[in-house]
Amino acid sequence: MNHLALKICIAVLAFALGLTVAGLWSRLMWLNTPEQSSATYNINGRVSEIGLEHSCYLRCLSDRVVLRSDGTAERMTDDYPDKVLYRGRVKAEDFFRLAEMLEAREFFSLDEKYFPVTTHSSDVMINAVRDGERKTVWREMSMRNAQTEEIEATIEEIVRRVEWIRAEK
Repeated sequence: MNHLALKICIAVLAFALGLTVAGLWSRLMWLNTPEQSSATYNINGRVSEIGLEHSCYLRCLSDRVVLRSDGTAERMTDDYPDKVLYRGRVKAEDFFRLAEMLEAREFFSLDEKYFPVTTHSSDVMINAVRDGERKTVWREMSMRNAQTEEIEATIEEIVRRVEWIRAEK
């Protein structure tokens, strides 16, 4: 097979799987790696951490989740006055899919805040680390934003699949 035909096959395969060519290449390299290391989880070494935090204005349940490219996951719940830490593992394919979504939805170009003029309500923060730089997008719950809501829903879907183990105090 000539070089052009190979490039076309790779592009068609990436399109069929809903990936970018770079994302497909990363996955193929991951499959070909004998051991999974932290470098094989993330997309081209770019996204290394993704987090979601729910908080509120008064005393109530708050929740913070951090998913990392090395497969580790942490969840901190703050059910006033108690704080509880849980640890788990995120699947590589889930982290890949979420990192791809952040790139596709241009998360790193979004505004940092989506708030009305005055607010006394619950907040949602999504943050991610790409190339060592942290990006945080913060919105008040009543402020609708399709891009962040889709990312939030995907993170929450992945979090539901993690087997959480309560960390010792």
